[in-house]
Amino acid sequence: MNLIYESALGGTGEHEGQRQTHDMLERWGESHVFGIDDARVEEFMTTRGFINVENPSPESLEETYFKPAGRDEKIAGSLGIVCATVARQSS
Repeated sequence: MNLIYESALGGTGEHEGQRQTHDMLERWGESHVFGIDDARVEEFMTTRGFINVENPSPESLEETYFKPAGRDEKIAGSLGIVCATVARQSS
């Protein structure tokens, strides 16, 4: 899933592109219900029944996807991409 970090909603964070993300959401009139504290993403997901939570940093995504393609681009640090597995329900 993709997500927005809590600090981006208030425009208070220091990640790359955070101020621009905040301003863009205001221009679009986008009303987000909540953001997730970037230090608590794994906890947020596991308490909702997910396992194997992966929350790569923007820097690791740049290294994995942009650098090998010869691209020197930045990913906004105010946005996250989380991969996880739904835990199996016991019967």
